[in-house]
Amino acid sequence: MTPALLVSMLWSVSAGAVVGGPASAPAPATQNDVDAELEGPPRPPAPDDDDADDDDPTVGRWGIGIVPKFTLNSDDGVGFGLRGTVYWYRWNQQPYKTAISFQAWVTTRLVQHHYLRVDAIDAFNLPIRILAEVGYFQSRSQNFCGWDGDCDPERRERALLWEGLNQAARDRIRPTYYQVRFIRPYALTNLRWRLAQVFGAAVSLFGGWRGFYYQPGDWLDDDRNGRPDLEPYPYSYYKSVFPQGEPGFASVAQVGLMVDSRDEEPAPRKGIWAEASARMAHPWMLSSWTYSGFNTTVRTYVPLVKAKWLVFASRYVGDLVLGDPPLQEMVRVGGSTDYIAYGGAQMGRGIRIQRYPGRVKLMMQHELRYEFPSFTIFDQELRFGLAGFVDAGSIGYALTDYRNNPLLLRLGWGMSLRVAFNRNFVMRLDIAMSRDEGYAPVVYSGPNHPF
Repeated sequence: MTPALLVSMLWSVSAGAVVGGPASAPAPATQNDVDAELEGPPRPPAPDDDDADDDDPTVGRWGIGIVPKFTLNSDDGVGFGLRGTVYWYRWNQQPYKTAISFQAWVTTRLVQHHYLRVDAIDAFNLPIRILAEVGYFQSRSQNFCGWDGDCDPERRERALLWEGLNQAARDRIRPTYYQVRFIRPYALTNLRWRLAQVFGAAVSLFGGWRGFYYQPGDWLDDDRNGRPDLEPYPYSYYKSVFPQGEPGFASVAQVGLMVDSRDEEPAPRKGIWAEASARMAHPWMLSSWTYSGFNTTVRTYVPLVKAKWLVFASRYVGDLVLGDPPLQEMVRVGGSTDYIAYGGAQMGRGIRIQRYPGRVKLMMQHELRYEFPSFTIFDQELRFGLAGFVDAGSIGYALTDYRNNPLLLRLGWGMSLRVAFNRNFVMRLDIAMSRDEGYAPVVYSGPNHPF
């Protein structure tokens, strides 16, 4: 893959149209999401001196942003979709006061993610940020290779022969033997309250609730019996462990404390972003499962030169789950931005998504980020960058039953091409590999740095 092709792909991902507002790339707004994306509307332009209203910081304006979403992911396939945002902004408040966003997105492997989101900054004229979202997620390509993460082809062949299947049936089932399909409508709300500014860092209390309903299967009729296949893949390893596929409702509440001294949100080049949180699900919250979780995450950004064009960025994560969650909750990481691990585009790059599930996760990421000088095209500031990265994780089934050597690190590494638009929106294209996957290169594209 040539550099020119990489640049072309990133440009096509990021190209968009803005109506009723500035022709600018989206500015980020923190959210809890399965792929841990950051997204928001275009940043308002500088005030026009010829407009008297621009000098009044209380004057608000409406804007609309529309951006196509194109992604490339070795786990999910090629994705196509559309994002849009209607936002209300004031000149004295960046990037906006309130944003109402939507997304419609589907991939060639029939992974879907659609949502409607409201993000309000300084809600009720208090130092509070509120985010609420309803959405629909569906996947046919999550993975389950057992608690040891061993996607052994020989184990698969022995299991299919044991079932007495003929050659045609084995050929049909083989690609989905280690995969999981499910449907997940959801709703969530999150709140962040700035408590104080201490030595240049914002100290905030955050919390929220999310409700995920898990339905195994999908709406297709692969077995041609006239009904949707609302069950795990036939003869899959997941079905052998969970014959019914773990249907149910996960109702999860969370609370935590955050310290944030980053110089900026989309592409920090200096500072610390640290948090500690606890989460819980219980039947009295209408949850089908009972469990609790604890998370500590520390992210650091250290400029290696005074001009900050070379930055060493790190993320350290400790996550513990107690109780009996379903598989799709066990692989989620708590905190202000939850995501799936270990393996996938956010943590464990180079390893297939959620290959290593477990209640105990000790993980870290290191990135050396280099930024080329910026330039302007069509009134947009562009800055290309390169990054080399290493992801490492030690994953245990449970605190008292690790089922692995705690010193065994699952490693993934690679290189990344990144493009920053107006310093408020970042696109990335990561190419990674891992010994665990036979050093086969995998590709991820999408918005924002992974942390």
